[in-house]
Amino acid sequence: MDKREPGQDDLNHLKARNQYLERTNRWYFFALELLSTLGDLHRGTGLGEEPSHYFRTVRKYLRWLAEFQTLSFYLVKEPTMEFELVDCHPVEDTEGIRQEVAHQIDRGTFAWALRQNRPLSVTDRQDRKQLVLHPLVTRNRVVGMFVARSRHDLQKVPAKQFTFLSILLNNLSFAIENGLLFKKIVERNRLLEHAMARSGAEKTEASSSRNIRDEAANDIGQELWGTRVRLNTLMGSIPQGIVIIDGNGTIETCNPAAEKIFGFQPEELIGQAVTALMPEPYRTEHASYLKKYFDTGTSRIIGMERQVQGMHKDGTLLDLKLTINEMFVGGGWRFLGVFDPVRT
Repeated sequence: MDKREPGQDDLNHLKARNQYLERTNRWYFFALELLSTLGDLHRGTGLGEEPSHYFRTVRKYLRWLAEFQTLSFYLVKEPTMEFELVDCHPVEDTEGIRQEVAHQIDRGTFAWALRQNRPLSVTDRQDRKQLVLHPLVTRNRVVGMFVARSRHDLQKVPAKQFTFLSILLNNLSFAIENGLLFKKIVERNRLLEHAMARSGAEKTEASSSRNIRDEAANDIGQELWGTRVRLNTLMGSIPQGIVIIDGNGTIETCNPAAEKIFGFQPEELIGQAVTALMPEPYRTEHASYLKKYFDTGTSRIIGMERQVQGMHKDGTLLDLKLTINEMFVGGGWRFLGVFDPVRT
């Protein structure tokens, strides 16, 4: 009897576990660095940074997410409301991107992408490379469009990386909008000070100056420092359903898309077991899945997209694509599920 086999199995298991932990750690470090970058984006709005500053900030993360060959950004220009190519990297691809976008506009793909609020993957006019179109939008306006080109098959890019792409680009959209707002406030203040200097009316000057300071502070407080509102809006802008549970399987938060998919109001879900969203036999077996994961540290579903069945509030069965990721937050494990209905 070969006594080396059990030892070899253990070694293979440890190697597989080590590789999994290395991949997980890379994602943790990426996520932490990405969060730091999101903070830098919003801090830059108070410095009157030009959009090119934000493009440089996010460029390396965008390349890492999908190994894009070309990155470009279109912004909506006032008052014509036309889309203008304002940044392309590398620069020598600028004319090619212009021609490709003109082609996608003629096909109607560009307008379609504006309504998606998610990455839209299409082939270029020569069917050689793949393009990603992602609108840059906030709750108030369309800011522009992100256009990228890749030599790789984007269908093979994990779903979680496109989720990160949407999070990054949505924050970029808010940063650009807030930066423009800040510049308008500064310009309005400059014009008012110029008008007051010309009038020479000290009383009016003091009153008007106080009013404009109050108005500017209110605008900045609402638009630049409204972190909670921005995060809630960001969650609301992601088209996939998102549900976050703790290590016991209790729902801690969810976004409006998840509420729409499953038919529950937020107060009906938060604090409840995630099994409320599952039919049998998954509902009964879910607790054992969690226990096995915590006992062994192994899972076949973490980080993998798979098709599952969920259950609507009215009992209707739902065909869903599900990706689960884990994170260690506040001294405990959390699991983030991203749901997308299977479209037939």
